[in-house]
Amino acid sequence: VTDSIKTNFRSPETGFDAKIGITSSLNMDVTIHPDFAQVEVDAQVTNLDRFNLFFPERRGFFTENSDVFRFGNERMQPFFSRAVGLNAQLLGGVRLTGNLDKQWRLGVMSMQTEGITKGTQSQNYAVATIQRRLLANSNARFFVVNRQAFGNILPDTDDRNTVAGAEFLYRSKNGKWAGDAMWHQTFTNRDGTIANKKTLENAGAELRGSYNGRNWYGLATAEYMGQFYTADVGFLQDLYQRNDQTKQFVSVPYWVSQHNLGYKFYPKQKNKWRSYGPEIGGKLAISRLNEGKIDRYNYLKWVATTQNQSVWRAQVQNYATQL
Repeated sequence: VTDSIKTNFRSPETGFDAKIGITSSLNMDVTIHPDFAQVEVDAQVTNLDRFNLFFPERRGFFTENSDVFRFGNERMQPFFSRAVGLNAQLLGGVRLTGNLDKQWRLGVMSMQTEGITKGTQSQNYAVATIQRRLLANSNARFFVVNRQAFGNILPDTDDRNTVAGAEFLYRSKNGKWAGDAMWHQTFTNRDGTIANKKTLENAGAELRGSYNGRNWYGLATAEYMGQFYTADVGFLQDLYQRNDQTKQFVSVPYWVSQHNLGYKFYPKQKNKWRSYGPEIGGKLAISRLNEGKIDRYNYLKWVATTQNQSVWRAQVQNYATQL
């Protein structure tokens, strides 16, 4: 009797990282066969909701200067570095980040993954952004995020995804007023088929305004998500929702509005409490499919802050979902 033992062996690889100073404020980072063996593992979480769970990036190469590649909001992130090298080994990449002068900031990154014979194609993940400081504390930024498949050496023109966008972030000189406006447009080609050509269905947008004064504070947002907004290198928390019948995630385009309004009282005499007061708020999400089904969340709470910045909350809330 002969036992056949099949062993998969991967030859050892040499990797290195390098940091090159282009100017005093512009740096280039290069990595070849990056080693993420020491990266901290994620905590195990049971997902009882119908939305995707968010796990933060922990790989050192991607966390460094990551703020320059941060676009969108918590539910709509066109670039999320954890999507890079998710199902294949990273061969290497390059990143260029820094300030061109006092007003302009630049960020460019390109990463290449290894292809698998008769399996996953080699992929290139790239992101580029230019940002301009405006007024006292505001800025405008433009970005492009791209995933491109490669067959052998040449790009596979039938397998790519691109997200382009413009965002304006306003911050008043006194720091009390803030406002954001953003528009993202996606372009996807899979197996030679271009995704829905309706511009709005491939788009995502948000308007946000807030005020944070000594006593009064508040927030109001309006967000739109098209059915075919696709970000292969991003994270879309609310767009893709799990269908409990099919156990699959499906695209559910939506309108979302969030709001809150609060007031802070300050004790006349110094004691344990620094401030306290009421806050009312909520969230309204309207599905653009399924006959406009609604998710509604409202709350009323009392918030108190101690002198050592500890926060105490007492809250009453109501949450309703149309199934």
